[in-house]
Amino acid sequence: MTVLKTAHSVFFPLPLLLFITGIQYGDLTLALIAVIAQFVLNVLYAIERLSRRSVFLYFHLAIALFLVFRPTFDLLTGVQWMPDARAGAQFCVTALFITLFLLRLGSMVAEWRQGLVDQRAPLAAPAGQQTLARTQALYALRVAAGIVFVIGFLGLLWLGITKLGYMAGKGYVDYYLISVDENTNIVQRTLATMEPYALCAFLATFPGKKASTVALGLNVVTAIPMLIIGSRGDFVYSALFFILYYVLREVTDGKGTWIGTLEKTVAAIVIPVGIIAMGLVSYIRSNVQVGDATVVDSLIKALYSQGVSFDILSRGFNVDGRIEMLGSKNYTFGGLIDYFVQGPIGHYLFGFTDYGSVNSVQVAVNSNSYSHAMSYFAHPNYLGGEGYGSSYLLELYADYGYVGIGVFSLLFGGLLGYLPRLLKRSWMWGTLALIIILQIFPMPRSSVLDGFHFLYTLQFWFTIAIIWIGAKLLGADALRATVLRSHRPHKPRVLTRGSAALQPSLSCALDAQLPVRTLPLLTVYRRRTQQS
Repeated sequence: MTVLKTAHSVFFPLPLLLFITGIQYGDLTLALIAVIAQFVLNVLYAIERLSRRSVFLYFHLAIALFLVFRPTFDLLTGVQWMPDARAGAQFCVTALFITLFLLRLGSMVAEWRQGLVDQRAPLAAPAGQQTLARTQALYALRVAAGIVFVIGFLGLLWLGITKLGYMAGKGYVDYYLISVDENTNIVQRTLATMEPYALCAFLATFPGKKASTVALGLNVVTAIPMLIIGSRGDFVYSALFFILYYVLREVTDGKGTWIGTLEKTVAAIVIPVGIIAMGLVSYIRSNVQVGDATVVDSLIKALYSQGVSFDILSRGFNVDGRIEMLGSKNYTFGGLIDYFVQGPIGHYLFGFTDYGSVNSVQVAVNSNSYSHAMSYFAHPNYLGGEGYGSSYLLELYADYGYVGIGVFSLLFGGLLGYLPRLLKRSWMWGTLALIIILQIFPMPRSSVLDGFHFLYTLQFWFTIAIIWIGAKLLGADALRATVLRSHRPHKPRVLTRGSAALQPSLSCALDAQLPVRTLPLLTVYRRRTQQS
């Protein structure tokens, strides 16, 4: 048992005891210490088996940035950490502890269950990505996805430049008062929405390091126009996805060639500089002078400013009763409901009103968007283009209370632990896993469905269909098996001289070792052996 495993296992019950004691005696500072302790143990748990828990750690980085760093820093520096009223502060620490504790528990249960499955089928190691990467079908999917990605990249960059054009001379807040649809055309928007899906479809084929780096770099470039406007989110998320994909390939390929001394040195320099630069964007878009500050001060201020979501939890809790007065709504699945009711399907087929996406009374009162409803009641300048955003904790609590937060966190913790495994199953599962990973980071300051909304969009399925058709046109064999088949371990056959099982196994072994150009020769070889 390693030191890390001993630490996060032995001390696992301690935060729960601290939290119960703090709530029982009304000591919210003790309850906050329990939240911090649970977060630290979760991080140690993730680091101890990074190959399985890299995505679990990635999501905790988001929780740290948006929800945990700010109150922790205030507590350590002696500043009043409680936001607004005491009831709101209690909600903050309670919701945070529930989600952290049950994320960990969900991951543990999922690993335990997967361990039972592995024990029941202890088998020869599957062919894995090295075999798949050499199949003709996967190569065709890689080419097709790469072409669609380039088209989507040009479309997204075109859309970003167009946004820059109509935002010229306007402030950052004005962006939320301008309808994107009225200033762009459907071709731009359609091509732009294809880019992240095609990117993940390309990366799910496990391309080489150079090709992956170029694709990930281009994805970062597409976020530059919005960064110039003043929105940091897309740029930060694409940069973090860049890093995480390197980590996933490092632990999945097992070669030690993805993260070397050069990559570690670049990361050590670029990450702190990037955080400071993102903090400067806040000053620039607010027309505030930066002043004379040290590098460490700038870094802390940048991280601290992102933690405003902790205060937003309290503000959302304080206006929860007023939000309930809007009537029967569901904010957890609000994105799904509004997509069909206010989107093209509901608008053109059933005549429902499309309230748009800009800040307005109609959107706040009539839609199922929690961010608009909460900001309408809590933010004094909501109609002026400002807002507070949302959080998956607030949406779950508004619909289902603390039970909703707990159930979702338990299930989501299991999913976070399982996503790295999905990369190895098939191309389609790998694509789905990467898209979810790409989009879950904003959840602590955004919506529950942030990581899953693509599943019900026409744009996603259209992109997958285009890539499938492109791969078929390239003449890929066994495309259905490559896309859909689960590459799970299988029970090894006992092979003897003259065994009927020998030939298929020999063929698989040859496929695993030979490059694409040799596949036609394999076909001829199999036919001859069958005839003899």
